[in-house]
Amino acid sequence: MSEAGAPDNTGDSPGGGGAVLRRGGPLASELGGDLPCVRCRYNLRGLSIRGVCPECATPIKATLLAVVDPLASELRPIANPQLVGAGVMVWSTCGLMAVVAGWGAPIAEHFWERMGGVERWLALATCVLTGLSGLGAVVLVRPHAGISVRSRALAMVAIAMYVPLCMFLWRMYVLGDPRPGVRLGAHAVLIAILLGLRPNARLLAARSFLMRTGRIDRQTMLALAGVLCVSVAGNIVRVLVSNLDTDFADSVRQVGGVMVLVGMLLFTLGMFGVVLDCWRLRPVIVERPLSLEQVLGEKGATLPRMEQTG
Repeated sequence: MSEAGAPDNTGDSPGGGGAVLRRGGPLASELGGDLPCVRCRYNLRGLSIRGVCPECATPIKATLLAVVDPLASELRPIANPQLVGAGVMVWSTCGLMAVVAGWGAPIAEHFWERMGGVERWLALATCVLTGLSGLGAVVLVRPHAGISVRSRALAMVAIAMYVPLCMFLWRMYVLGDPRPGVRLGAHAVLIAILLGLRPNARLLAARSFLMRTGRIDRQTMLALAGVLCVSVAGNIVRVLVSNLDTDFADSVRQVGGVMVLVGMLLFTLGMFGVVLDCWRLRPVIVERPLSLEQVLGEKGATLPRMEQTG
């Protein structure tokens, strides 16, 4: 119910978690701005929001829910959307490629011995791609105005942590250092990077209707840090028994190895999810989402009022 006691003229917003449109006056009967149909891209300008697309019969209300960003006019604009969009893609895609190369290096060493040098190239690629991922992450320090000093500082620390991460990876893959302490350090640094970049990455994703409709996993980076903790625990177990030479110690080492393997498998799957989310987010970063005021035009621009619920 509205403040005057009249029924609300809304439903849930695309965000699922909270923005609700409440009527502040008579609802605009026609679309005053350009609005491509979500299905066939026909321009719905001038049609009633209660109608359907004349080309494909998709309800116009469905297009509004799919296209309009209820917070587009409230969030800070991105000064360099092309740069931010490209940086996000470099950060996620190079990160995934580094993980895949990291899996490939030991596999090549064991199964492709006759193709000499493949494992070394993959080892080098792991370090180079990790460095490129860190360069792409620079755009997450301040993707748009309004980022708090604390969040910017966390992001800068996270990017600086790419240096020790590359050093650990160099020892692991290029120099072939088998000590579990080296792998433990790499995973611990990677967790710090994910946690440091997460606040700004979430804020950037929150600009998009994709986030509020649930099409992007809000907890992806936190989940990645969580599965890495499994690997960290496995490496800690292996370090604790590294100097023991008993049957029990061998069993414990095997358990630790399984924990490391499971954690890295889950991390790899999670990285695929991150890349997919970034690919879906990039068009929204590059092309600013429509606000309700833009769709309704000047006549309806002051009618809706956004309220946060939940």
